[in-house]
Amino acid sequence: MCKHHPPKHELGFGYRFLVKSITKCGIGRNIYTPRNIMAGREAFCTIEDSLKEMDDIMFNTFDILFNNNTAFFSPSHIDILVVNEPMFASVPFFTSRIINRYKLRQNIMAFNLSGMECSGSVIAISLVQQLFRTDKNSFAIVVSTEGALWYFVMHFS
Repeated sequence: MCKHHPPKHELGFGYRFLVKSITKCGIGRNIYTPRNIMAGREAFCTIEDSLKEMDDIMFNTFDILFNNNTAFFSPSHIDILVVNEPMFASVPFFTSRIINRYKLRQNIMAFNLSGMECSGSVIAISLVQQLFRTDKNSFAIVVSTEGALWYFVMHFS
């Protein structure tokens, strides 16, 4: 979480490093950048900033999934939901936020994995594979993010 407030001289370097990385890596205009960075508040992000960032990422993805495939795939078809967020454990969990927003079934199997870093993605897929063995013909969605939250790096290697 963004509790650290760097000294002004470090803030300038970190921001310049970020802008240089974004402009020189060749990823184009459609890159996602956290709103607090675009607003110049990269050193002072709040829990609300982090939640808004995750909501933007996840809900935009789900909106596209459900709106583009309405005839074949709807929220009522989902049997298993696994959300892996390695750096941020919110309350309510992201699984709850997704279930409530899209009015998923009450008997959905929902799992929220937090704090497992990169291994969380592998664990999430393995979990779904195990569930498929016992619950055949199920639909599952795995949401896995990697470092979606902005934090200020104090030491560059």
